Amino acid sequence: MPPRPSEFALEALGTLTAANLYQTHLNIGLLADALEVDLYELAQAQEMLQLIGGLLAASDKQLETLAGQPLDPEDKKGLERARQIHTLLREQIQELQAYWKSNEKEAAARFHRAREKSWVAVKAMLNLKD
Repeated sequence: MPPRPSEFALEALGTLTAANLYQTHLNIGLLADALEVDLYELAQAQEMLQLIGGLLAASDKQLETLAGQPLDPEDKKGLERARQIHTLLREQIQELQAYWKSNEKEAAARFHRAREKSWVAVKAMLNLKD
C-alpha cells in the first residue's frame, strides 16, 4: 500500500487547487471579455483558451490520480468537489468555444449560464461572499 500523503502536502495541494480553480475561472472570463472589446484576435483567444483547457485537463488528471490514494473521507470529499468544478470549467470552455464558432445569441447565453454556474461553485468552495 502506498504511503498516505502528509497533512502538510494535502493542505498545500488544497490551497493550490483552490487558487487554480479561481484563476482558471477568472482567465476564461477575462479572455471572453477581452475578445468582446477587440483586445485579441479570435485566433489568439482560441489559442489561449486551448492552453487554459489543456492545463485544466492536466490538473484534473493529477487529481484523479490522487483520488486513488489512501485519503481520509474529508480529503476525498474536497478532492471530488474540486473535480466537479473542473467539469464545470470545462463546460464553460466548451460553451465559449461554441459561442465563438457560431456567434449566436443563444450560444452566448449558454456560455454566460455556464460561467455563472462555475462561479457559484468556485465561490462556494472558497467561502467567498458577494
